[in-house]
Amino acid sequence: MWVFGGNTNNPSNQILEQLGAGLSFTSGLPSSNGGKLPAGDNGATKGRFGPHLLTTGLNVLDLAGAACKINGNLSGKEFQVISTGTDGSPMIAVYQNDNGGRMILDCYRERLFQTS
Repeated sequence: MWVFGGNTNNPSNQILEQLGAGLSFTSGLPSSNGGKLPAGDNGATKGRFGPHLLTTGLNVLDLAGAACKINGNLSGKEFQVISTGTDGSPMIAVYQNDNGGRMILDCYRERLFQTS
């Protein structure tokens, strides 16, 4: 399941509430890095995105379409943070378990990538 966030009134919050994950999307652009996040070794590092299948081949993640941040405690829920705004707020997180269950929480509604 790929859940795209937006502002606080986004229907995606209803999906997260029904899943009982204790997570939500809230308004705000958690970056002051000129709207671009460079690649890094770890997606949980402020102002960076980390290595993952979703980010393969990317050098920069453009925040032009980002309108939110992920709220709630991701630790202990098997989520891997892939991208973090410069304020430390998660912007992309991926859940995957051994039974094949997958979920992507994503604040980039209109994604713009740069590969060079």
